[in-house]
Amino acid sequence: MKINGFLRSGCALLCAAAMMSFAAPAVLAQGVPLEIRCENEDGGLSGIQLKVYKVGVKNAEGKYEVTGDFKSYPVSLKEITTATAAADAANTLENYAVLDKIPPLYEGETDESGSFSAAELDEGLYLICGEKYIQEGQWVIPTPSLIKVDRKELDSGEIIKVLTKFELKKMPEENSAEYGVKKVWDILDQFTEKQPTSIKVGIYDNGELAEEVTLDEENDWEYYWQGEADHDWRVKEIEIPEDFTVVYRNNETLYQIENTYTITEGGGDDNPDSSKPDESKPEESVPDSSKPDESKTPSSSKSETSSVTDTSLPQTGSLWWPVPVLGGAGVILIAAGVRVSSKKK
Repeated sequence: MKINGFLRSGCALLCAAAMMSFAAPAVLAQGVPLEIRCENEDGGLSGIQLKVYKVGVKNAEGKYEVTGDFKSYPVSLKEITTATAAADAANTLENYAVLDKIPPLYEGETDESGSFSAAELDEGLYLICGEKYIQEGQWVIPTPSLIKVDRKELDSGEIIKVLTKFELKKMPEENSAEYGVKKVWDILDQFTEKQPTSIKVGIYDNGELAEEVTLDEENDWEYYWQGEADHDWRVKEIEIPEDFTVVYRNNETLYQIENTYTITEGGGDDNPDSSKPDESKPEESVPDSSKPDESKTPSSSKSETSSVTDTSLPQTGSLWWPVPVLGGAGVILIAAGVRVSSKKK
């Protein structure tokens, strides 16, 4: 009887130890805190409105796909290992978040030191964006960025820190400007019959639909309008054609909507265009863009813009659109946000 009692006690201890060993990973998987900092050469910027959205999760193939409130949007996350693709995805998702008034996971404004903290994040891909504002005759635009959280970061116990970058756009002397939207198609020649003959685009003034226009070959897939320069103008394609993905880009007063045709069965975005990155390579992490000393921050002494500032765009109203500028070598938006880590205290 004593031996049996001893065995029962031993078994109970072993079971308890096993339960503790299984419970340990749950502690590591609770998530990691996020700290966002906004600053310029004079220090932290307080009162900057920031929002955090969870926009992607990894699928069975280990690639990110849109999730949650963004799941219905035809936005490709398969090539976000490059700065250009990450910037396109961040800008496109941010445009949808603003115009469709998608509720953020976290939101708030920076404190006196220029910092904003979010609660613990679980695995996934997150969009960080801020509200644009006017300061000393120019728009100050926090550049949207994508931040990934994976198992390695959950297990490391490190705080994710992001230094927000900014783009500055000088306002015209008169409170009026000409704006333009252009539609471009990325589709292989053998699939041109899939391209619709026209599309509808909504033009938004400070987040509200102001006008709906039709773009087609007759107007060269472009449209121009006059608007107040101190308003936040945006565009959105009303209905994306089936089996196409979308990217929104903009520079100054010009907006581009690009649709890419997908040819995999049941949709997707595996267009075997040799000009695009080789997706057969293992997926790397979301690019961390640039180093802290390269970030663009608001300054009252000089005007700075993010990424490609040396390549000129045509004046608004021109009938030609430099696709290399808006879509290729002259990428308008680079994945913003400088990410560093520090140990939890």
